[in-house]
Amino acid sequence: PTTTTVTGTAPNIPSNFTDIFGEMLKPLIIGMMILGVVASVSLVATILLIWKYIIKKESV
Repeated sequence: PTTTTVTGTAPNIPSNFTDIFGEMLKPLIIGMMILGVVASVSLVATILLIWKYIIKKESV
């Protein structure tokens, strides 16, 4: 009831909202995917660096 008094037509709210939400979610999902890839790569890189450092220490 509160939404209908504000906008006038109730059916338009969900469709517009889902469209806007979908458009907003697209870059967010892409960004999260990129962040995940970057995070995993950096994690692997740091683990490799630490591993190499430990091996160097052990060999010496």
